[in-house]
Amino acid sequence: MSEGVDDDLYQQTNRRTPPGVGRSGTTHVRQQGPIPVQQQPQLMARDHKVKDTAPVYGSQGAVYQYPDRAMSKSTAGTKRTTTPSSGPSTSKNKSNASPKGNGAAYPQAPASPLTEWPPSNIHSETELPLGGAIEYISRGAPVHNGFRKEVPHASDHYFTLYSTTTGNRKATGPSWSGRRSRDRDRDRGRGNRRGERDSDRDDSNGRSGNLDEISTDAANLHDSMTQFMTMRINQSQGSTSSSLPPLAPWDTLEQPSFAFCFGRRPGTITLNHWTGLSGSLPPVIVLRDSGIRPREVNLTQICQRLRDIQLNGLCEDDEDRLYRNLYRRLLRDPDRMFGPHRTLDRQITDLIMVLSRPDYWIDFTIPRNQVVTRFIFDTSHANHDQYERFFHQLLLSIELDLRISSRYHSDWAKEKLLQQLPPSLQWNLALARRWKDNIRVDTYGKSAEQVKLRLKLKSRQVRMLKRFAGMMKWPNYAATIANMKQRESDGSLAAISSHAMAFFSGLVLPGPTFPFTIMNALIDVDPDRATDDLSLLTHLHPNCGFQYRNSYTYWTSTSIVGKVLAPTCRELAGWVGPARPTVDLGRSQIARIRTRRPRQGISPEDVCTMAERSDPLGPPAEVFPVKEYKLVSADTSDIVDTVRIELLSLRPAATPSASTGASPASAGSGTLPPPSASATPVPGSSAPPGWFDASVQFAIDGISWPMCLNYDVSFVSAWPCSGKPHPLFFDYVYDVVKADEIVNVHDWATPCVPGAATAPGHRNHTKSPTVRFGGAGIPGPRYPSVSKGGDDEKVLVVEAFGVPDNEVLARAWCSHWGLSAIVANLGDTCLACAVREAYAATITVVILVDGQPAYGDD
Repeated sequence: MSEGVDDDLYQQTNRRTPPGVGRSGTTHVRQQGPIPVQQQPQLMARDHKVKDTAPVYGSQGAVYQYPDRAMSKSTAGTKRTTTPSSGPSTSKNKSNASPKGNGAAYPQAPASPLTEWPPSNIHSETELPLGGAIEYISRGAPVHNGFRKEVPHASDHYFTLYSTTTGNRKATGPSWSGRRSRDRDRDRGRGNRRGERDSDRDDSNGRSGNLDEISTDAANLHDSMTQFMTMRINQSQGSTSSSLPPLAPWDTLEQPSFAFCFGRRPGTITLNHWTGLSGSLPPVIVLRDSGIRPREVNLTQICQRLRDIQLNGLCEDDEDRLYRNLYRRLLRDPDRMFGPHRTLDRQITDLIMVLSRPDYWIDFTIPRNQVVTRFIFDTSHANHDQYERFFHQLLLSIELDLRISSRYHSDWAKEKLLQQLPPSLQWNLALARRWKDNIRVDTYGKSAEQVKLRLKLKSRQVRMLKRFAGMMKWPNYAATIANMKQRESDGSLAAISSHAMAFFSGLVLPGPTFPFTIMNALIDVDPDRATDDLSLLTHLHPNCGFQYRNSYTYWTSTSIVGKVLAPTCRELAGWVGPARPTVDLGRSQIARIRTRRPRQGISPEDVCTMAERSDPLGPPAEVFPVKEYKLVSADTSDIVDTVRIELLSLRPAATPSASTGASPASAGSGTLPPPSASATPVPGSSAPPGWFDASVQFAIDGISWPMCLNYDVSFVSAWPCSGKPHPLFFDYVYDVVKADEIVNVHDWATPCVPGAATAPGHRNHTKSPTVRFGGAGIPGPRYPSVSKGGDDEKVLVVEAFGVPDNEVLARAWCSHWGLSAIVANLGDTCLACAVREAYAATITVVILVDGQPAYGDD
């Protein structure tokens, strides 16, 4: 309990928290008292123009609003309402406000940030009404809401989870991670050098020099080179472009959405993505054979129709031509004599039925089929059937997408249909949109060798790959760029490999394939024969990395090594590098990292009660005594400079089984043969890459400390706040340690598995031992001890200011013990908001950094 709190205002009781998220231990809780429950007009305490309401889906719990909390549901089942004598709502144009309930009048909140609590113009015994509490305590503080959405065509056991955040001054309405970043992408124009930054001085956080643009916890899609990893399902009226920025995380084909995935700091993710990781997606739906067969067509007829669409479009204004193009070329109309299918809805239905034929078309929901150029890279006669079938499926998908996107198809019906389509058809539409945007058929004939494709994005993709190689400090950069220029001049870039063809053409499906597409394209363009040992890099094993020429190592953003080493590297296009080399790998070698599942997560119940557990004002009440809050801050004057990374160690490990969390490679489907082996040449590779256990060794004040990266934990980028610092409610408890002392903290959190929460009042109250710093249990000079004190939700704040090695140590410690963490830059987020976000995400570690530039920013 905070210092200076009058005991006679409180009673000893258990904390009341939402069902499934019961807080352990005992504490003092504000007495509710007799609060009137009659309905009152909504109280607008601030001059916000837009109010955030989390969408309601299915079995979602209470809906929370900010700043209007009049209908917010408390954990005790009461509602916060105003009394008839509550007086007018507060306003920034008024210096005083009438009392609310038992609260006294309060002066207008100062525009400058708080430097003390309570402020000099408020007495320590003041009890603020709701309007005053919002003005003084939660103004500019992010407010997090979580909700659940059911999956179409699936049982209630399958669902997706999302979070929305609002309240900071940059978000006047509901905001999802990275929304403003995508708006900036759209404003820049989608046709102007999208592979390059507007400014070369952007720092590692993905922000520009204008601090006023910082408003979310997500990296900018343009700056992070992750545009191809996402696709918006619902297109705007009159546009079918696949490059439109998604406006919400549930509006993308891939789930969880990669448009709202990468955090602003290297190696981090957003709060929405952390929430989405606990969703439950159904297995691939096996469609029944509709019995409808398309007409037999050859490659010439397919390419002729593709060319016709390129030149003339769908011709939707001519009903007769629209009918002939579909039913005389591609399909058969069973009702052509008495009721021909001339309307769009019936044509859409027929195309859906044809494309739903199982074991015939390529199923792009299967991960191994999502590098689509592998089906058309080989133009030899032996691959002709596969080549022709791919183009046949592509043409039917384009016909379907154009009809769904027709201006005669209402927006409501279009959105409803796209959301209800089976996944296999949604991925077909994704392929069709990527093709329409990026590829043209120039010439064609009876054989695949006669088909010549024009790559609209080739020049832009060349610039993107050049920038990617330069920022990653590619060891063989000069020779690689020279070879790429030579290949571009003679038009053979797409003929290098299937991954190079996918990258330079832009024919990349959304999802996790793009990082491997761009890296494999760079490896294939590199003329060094040493890259032959890196040819087995695949998205089927995402937790991996490699060493090249004994110079640097490169790791995927999803691998634990990449997450931990990211503060010393850059994060770009789903890769972290250049990272330090290791003596445990060959000169050029791939390493797959074996890890365990993290010990902590967030359950669906935790998500739906996120707003209650992280409210800046604490639990609902009639008045808010200022003595219940405290202005907290971190000690930035005592910076640790005794931590250095010594080495990265990789110890060979056995191949993990399915029980350890490894995902076996997905098998193919249908009657198609596997993709041609010539698509990705693998000379020099005689055995698959090996599995390794990773560890990082640190030198702390002259003593070596190894940290094993045992668990695949996540690091969540904290939401920025405005008007910081903010006061913190006394019930949000935390302890603070310095980075060099964290190695003495053992097993901070008890295991917490999503969905395994116990009933309210039966939480785990295991007593945690007090951890002391220094040798032989002698307390250290800064923080003599930290203890869980029986509270499983208590947050450990790690001050990792100074050199990036301090943050790497904190992240490695988290991976060692299996604890995910919130990473907060004090320049953007105050300590109070970071701790509250940890409570919202059910995370028990916060890592504080001071925004030091990442390696290579010079």
